[in-house]
Amino acid sequence: MGKVFDLNRKADNKLAAGIFQKANDVRVEEIKTFPESFRMGSCSYDKERGIIRYSFTQCPNAEFAKRHHMEDVLPVLCNCDHLAMQAIHAALIREGTCVTSDCCDYCIVGDKNPIAAEYGLVKAGNGLLRSVRKD
Repeated sequence: MGKVFDLNRKADNKLAAGIFQKANDVRVEEIKTFPESFRMGSCSYDKERGIIRYSFTQCPNAEFAKRHHMEDVLPVLCNCDHLAMQAIHAALIREGTCVTSDCCDYCIVGDKNPIAAEYGLVKAGNGLLRSVRKD
């Protein structure tokens, strides 16, 4: 996929932002029919700096896992987001998930964007990958 789609290219970055915005619009309608589905909290795009931001305030995967004391399976689901972004030459900066905070925050930039270099990934005790600012 990375041979076709590269978030370091301005056109691909803009297209990805449009896709996430469309997903947000779909979620607004979907939540009416399926109130337990993913609920997006925000969605924005900084076209000058190539930053796509969005968040989920409700995740059915996290809710199910918490309800059934199965949080240990969430790294298998959540950590794949980082791999998916790497496949399209992007960096996912995510400081929290619906398991560890009040939302699952996404900041997506091309992997050559200077912002990507400001963060590293750490594995929390629960196995979830989390972005931390390098100091």
